[in-house]
Amino acid sequence: MKIVSITMIKNESDIIESFIRYNLNIFNEMIILDNGSTDDSSNIILKLQNEKLPVVLIKDDDAYYNQNDKLTYLLNRAIDEFDADMVCPLDADEFISSDITNPREILENLDENSYYQIRWQTYVPTANDDFDIKFIPSRLNHVRDEQFDIHYKIVIPKNVVNNFDVSIDMGSHNLIFKNPEEKLTPIRINDLRIAHFPLRSLEQCMSKILVGWPNLIEKNKQNNVWGHHWKSLFEKIKQKRTISYEDLEYFSKNYSLRNIVMTLKLFQKQ
Repeated sequence: MKIVSITMIKNESDIIESFIRYNLNIFNEMIILDNGSTDDSSNIILKLQNEKLPVVLIKDDDAYYNQNDKLTYLLNRAIDEFDADMVCPLDADEFISSDITNPREILENLDENSYYQIRWQTYVPTANDDFDIKFIPSRLNHVRDEQFDIHYKIVIPKNVVNNFDVSIDMGSHNLIFKNPEEKLTPIRINDLRIAHFPLRSLEQCMSKILVGWPNLIEKNKQNNVWGHHWKSLFEKIKQKRTISYEDLEYFSKNYSLRNIVMTLKLFQKQ
């Protein structure tokens, strides 16, 4: 079975090598679309390609952050061009893990006529982390209580793409079926987790928000609560020109929570 990951990146130089080296223990190939990075992300990937690692780098000339459309494009390309039997959409801050075996063994035994969800497990940076450690999963070892992680990431077999007209939703949490009458219900894989490292340092957090929030504004006009945690920190950075480790840890603990009231109160503390 050929298992392929698809990823869209923008300015992920602090984690992209960790992401690739780790996840290639699971995937046969990784396809990465660079959505206009201005840091060293692409150069790092090119160096890994020079090591003959099976990584495909695609440059994205369209700066607009329509992640769902672009990942759907990568999904179809992974199957049609790269002969993938199963596709895992992942962000560069996500690492598939399992407490019982190599995650690949679990993926290889899935029914290829269904699609699946793997639950997030979010890690939180603290001021006491050793920032000299380059491999992110070794540096960050404080995990948020699992009850707060309500998001899942999908795993998509080729058969589902070939048999249904589907697209990937924003965030890769679910599939969208063009014909609702044919909709499949995703099966949750309890023996796998997505180790999730969305915020990793003061510099990375500020870069993520300052670049990411403007790209989300158009979608935020359509949904006034979606992405509000980004806006809160954006306003904090605009006012203070910096953030503290306490801000970073507090924001990480509340990252992407369903409880919008908690998010709105995030940075009222001075």
